[in-house]
Amino acid sequence: MVILHVTALGLSRPLRTQDTDILVDLQTMSPEVICQWLLDHDFNMDRINPFGVAHIFRRGGLRIDVLATDHAGPRTPRTTIPPARTVEVPGGRKAVSGLTVARVTIEGLSGDVPVPDWVGALILKARAATELPDPEEKHLTDFALLLGLPVDARRFAETLTTRERRQLQRAIDRIHGSIWNSVADNVDPRAGRAAARFVGRPLNGNAKGRDLA
Repeated sequence: MVILHVTALGLSRPLRTQDTDILVDLQTMSPEVICQWLLDHDFNMDRINPFGVAHIFRRGGLRIDVLATDHAGPRTPRTTIPPARTVEVPGGRKAVSGLTVARVTIEGLSGDVPVPDWVGALILKARAATELPDPEEKHLTDFALLLGLPVDARRFAETLTTRERRQLQRAIDRIHGSIWNSVADNVDPRAGRAAARFVGRPLNGNAKGRDLA
């Protein structure tokens, strides 16, 4: 997701990965559809953990995580390959509510990939950095990189609820100098800090008062 946002603007990303996340909108599709396709194309699913969760698929050096949007309701199926299930991503519902399309070409093959827009990507990374057990520094680096992209942060900020601003501010408060330094070859940290002021704590009471999770 971050790579697509960065490269679409002609910039480079300081990190490389062979990991791919697929975020399934539970309101429109079952994760099992994606997971069965992966099995049919020679991917293998990791073992089911003691909690009944298995959502990582591997083939060679590739790893694909099949994840689900949040707030879908307890009766919504989250099945990957029965009897396993996947996990919800905090901020996933917001992310799929505003999608853009990235054109991707790999080894001569091209296709359109739906990806969360800038503010949806920010919220995903902010909540990953503050709520998930994954390495915080990686998510904060991606978060700072997204903040520094040359986008109209003021326009995006107008779409944020008060709760979303607070979620973003929790991640902003964790960005220290070494993280800004790590992305300085790719984006201007001053632009990132300016964007943070737009999307963080409500300014002058102008943030939308809707408190959506």
